[in-house]
Order: sequence, then C-alpha cells, then structure tokens
Amino acid sequence: MKKTIIALIGFGFGLVQLTAQGTESISLLLGKPALGKGIPAQHQSRLETQLLGAFTSVEAGSMGAKYSAFAVLPSLEIIERGKVEGMKSKPTIKFSLSMKLQNAYSGEVLEVREAVITGVGADEDEAISKAISGIRRNQPQLGKAMKEFQVAIAAYYEKNCGQILAQSKDLTARQQYQEAFGLLHSVPQGTGCFEQVQQSKNELFRKAQASGCASILAKAQAAQAANDFSRALSLVAEIDAEAPCFDEAKAFTDNLEPKLDEEIHNNYEWLFKFHSAGAEAEAARWNAMNSLFLGWLRDGLKLNYLNQ
Repeated sequence: MKKTIIALIGFGFGLVQLTAQGTESISLLLGKPALGKGIPAQHQSRLETQLLGAFTSVEAGSMGAKYSAFAVLPSLEIIERGKVEGMKSKPTIKFSLSMKLQNAYSGEVLEVREAVITGVGADEDEAISKAISGIRRNQPQLGKAMKEFQVAIAAYYEKNCGQILAQSKDLTARQQYQEAFGLLHSVPQGTGCFEQVQQSKNELFRKAQASGCASILAKAQAAQAANDFSRALSLVAEIDAEAPCFDEAKAFTDNLEPKLDEEIHNNYEWLFKFHSAGAEAEAARWNAMNSLFLGWLRDGLKLNYLNQ
C-alpha cells in the first residue's frame, strides 16, 4: 500500500471535515496547502484561514464532526506576474489554486481541479495577500470542485465495493483486524457501498477491540506520563464498552479528568459522561469507531496533523 503524509487542519480528533451540500453528502478532510516557488512562508496561515472559510460556505460545504478517508490537498502556484498602469504602476499576480482529491488509505488521486485567482497591490507581497484574501465563499469554481469531488468518491465506491470487501476478508484471514476495520470504515455514508460493509465492519470492530485493547491503553498511559493529555484521551476514546479493558479505560479517565484544562475537558465531555453514566451509548460507540479509524490513519499511515 502506498503511504502518504497529509498535514490536516484540525480540532477535537485533530481534523476538520468539509461536507458538500446535498441529501447524501460525503465528508472530506482539508489538507494543509502547499506554497509554490516565490510565495513567502508568512502567507501560509492566511491561506489556511481563507481556504477553511471558502470550503465551509453554503455553496462549497460545511464543517461536521465526522470522519473521512478522503482529503482535498490544495496547492498555490504563481502562473503570471504583471503590472497595472496608472498614476503609479502596481504589480499584479495571477495564481493557480490546485485542489487534489486523494484517498488517504491508498494514496490514490481521484480528481484534480483548478481555480484561478488574481491580486493587485502596492508591492508584490501585498498583491499576494490580496489574491489570497480573494479566496471566498462565493467563488463558483470552489463550489463546483467540491460537488465534482462528491461525484468522484461515489463513483469510486460504486466501482470498487466488491474489491474492498474482498480485501477486508483477506486482511481478516491474516488477523489484521484493525487494518480490515479501517478499510471498511473508510467507506463514507452517502454511498451504496456503505450499507454493504456495515455487518462486516461491526464484526471487525469487535475483533479489533479484543486484539488491540491492551495496546491502546498502554499507549494512552505512555501519553499521560508525557503529559500529552489530549493524545491520551484520543486513544482511550478508541476503546468500546465491549472491549476487554473497558473497566481499566474508565478508571484511566477518572484519574486523568482532574488534571485537564477546560478546552481538553470540553472536547471529551461525551467520553466522561459515557464512562461515568453510560450516557448516549450508541453515539459513544460511533465515536469509538471514528477514534480508532483516525488513530489508525495517524499511526499506520504516519499522517501529520496540525493543532493536535
């Protein structure tokens, strides 16, 4: 399997998801944009902010606390420099904003779309800033790209669902339960394949819990020892109520809770409520599935997340 490194803008589980509008929308991750030659690094943060704003628009999509195995990987390249003549000539810069849709599991690129943006300023740096600021919610090119990405993902799973199920069976036969579960959990809601994999996915989740519970808890304890409490909780969140080490996981969160700052505590409020009172058990199981999947992406595929 091809490995890939994707830096993702995130919160909570370490991710921000983007969903295009529609009855059956498919979540997408937003990757860290790459800056091309001649674009100073100080524009990185502004570009990330603008892209988040653009991709969370009514036309292009909205954020949701879901998961995904697909990422939109943007890159910005200068394609033309010029000047606007007047009382004082001003530099203009035209950019290509390339958006690559990639399967994080396989590294396969499904689609690439491009938007062209232009900036004018008193100097080149200001022209770059103006161009980046022009990446806005009402840009038709971005909305169109998101909708086309949705279509491409749906077509991918319509074509490959049988192969995905066969691959998961092969992984299961080799007792690679977490990998098999991750493969099936990467199938997004809103596709016909999603219903076909549900039964096998649930069985694999139970097997992954049984085989990996002790290892997950040991990693959480190591993270706590390193005072990385957010990482520790993200790991414990992978442990389901039917896991053999669930009681130890509950005791772990009880011990850790008083040490947390407000932000981390709020992010995992659902976990504390579930461990203390069994609140919203079905939602907690879904969160455990998502946490296990995202943990597998992070550790197995060596993904690098921002703000985690």
